[in-house]
Amino acid sequence: MNHYLYEGPVMMFTKIITEKWTGDTHAISDKKAASNLIYQFKKEHGLVKTTKIALVNKHLIHVLL
Repeated sequence: MNHYLYEGPVMMFTKIITEKWTGDTHAISDKKAASNLIYQFKKEHGLVKTTKIALVNKHLIHVLL
């Protein structure tokens, strides 16, 4: 699995709710990493799983270990 980092804004529906959020995860692909990070954000902020959340900066940092 690869290690991914995200640092940037987060949107809820069409509004930026956080200018800078940082999260990291391990995943097999960029798509799964983004999904994991969105789940992580929702859990940290007490949001229900159906809340529409998007990472504004689509570029995840793949960390080489």
